[in-house]
Amino acid sequence: MPPSNEEQIKERVAALKASGALLQGRIVDKRTGDFLVGRHLVMLEDVERFLLPQATNSSNNRMWLEAAAFVIRQTEDALQYAEEAVKNYGTAIQLI
Repeated sequence: MPPSNEEQIKERVAALKASGALLQGRIVDKRTGDFLVGRHLVMLEDVERFLLPQATNSSNNRMWLEAAAFVIRQTEDALQYAEEAVKNYGTAIQLI
C-alpha cells in the first residue's frame, strides 16, 4: 500500500534510503551501483527536499503527496530489480 500522508512518506523514504545505501555498498562496480541504485536515492532526496515541502506549503497538497508516492513506488521497484540482479549475478555485477 503506498504511503498516503507526510509522516508515512518520510518514514518510507528513510527506510528506502537506508536499504538502498546498503545495496549500493554491496555492489562492487561503482558505476553499476550508481546506475542501479544511486539515481533512485537521488530521487528520494528530491522527495524530501522538493515534493514534501511543496505538499506542506500548497493548497493542493494531495497532488504533491501523490507525486511523492509515485516516486516511492518507482524507487521500490528499482531497488527490487537491483536486489534481484545482485542475487542472481552476485555483487560483482557490471552493466555494459
